[in-house]
Amino acid sequence: MRDNPQLEREGLAEWVEQILHLEYADFEVVVVDNGSVDGGERVLEERYPSVLVFRSGRNLGYGAGMNLGLAWGFGAAAARETQSSSSGPIACYSS
Repeated sequence: MRDNPQLEREGLAEWVEQILHLEYADFEVVVVDNGSVDGGERVLEERYPSVLVFRSGRNLGYGAGMNLGLAWGFGAAAARETQSSSSGPIACYSS
């Protein structure tokens, strides 16, 4: 997929679409833009305004990008926990 930016963008959009249709009531989708240059983050912002896109600023590598997303997602969940009695699951995507 990496040779075709359009396929990569569509793969990301399909993943988000599947996640958003889960039968779970309370969750957020956080996507880490790990230095991409294919425009996927713009596609997400246009199609799925409820999805939180976190930009790392550069390619940190797969593991570091996933860790950043998990840290950011769990940090956001922990911050919400002080205001709410529940926080939903966290899903990660990396291509």
